[in-house]
Amino acid sequence: MSYHSEVHGIALFENVHGLNTALSDLEARGYIDSSSIEDNLDPFKTDKLVWNGETHWALKIPKGNYRNLGRNTELVLEPAVDGIIVGASNNVRWHGFVDTASSEYQEYALHEWLSEHDDPVDESDFEGSPETDAEWIESHVEAKMEREQAFMDYMITNSPYSDYLPAA
Repeated sequence: MSYHSEVHGIALFENVHGLNTALSDLEARGYIDSSSIEDNLDPFKTDKLVWNGETHWALKIPKGNYRNLGRNTELVLEPAVDGIIVGASNNVRWHGFVDTASSEYQEYALHEWLSEHDDPVDESDFEGSPETDAEWIESHVEAKMEREQAFMDYMITNSPYSDYLPAA
């Protein structure tokens, strides 16, 4: 069963071997095409950057909707020395998640998280009947996507990686 989620992140590697391990795992799962690895890793981006005084290889995951990557963040983070991946999904249930290279995976029920961060879910955003009202469906999806975006932006902005992976 597929799992679709909005994902955004960065992983830092001590050397090119760690980066290549992550890239190979991503390729094996179909997230990237080997023909694009040498050129631009579309959609993933690699870079060298200085982190805590040391130069690291970085793999940046642009914000986007990915199939199954939200369930497989360890493909990127296990070989990494540092990094963060944030995501949100309303696939099956409405939730957000944060995973780091130190295996501090956390999942959040977005209704609760939003209430705790002064953005309670206004049930009027979801008034109407999905069976009879196409506008209801559109406004419902739009309201959820805006709040998922707010969650992800908050997590990136309040992480030590905000200068390297700004909220979009």
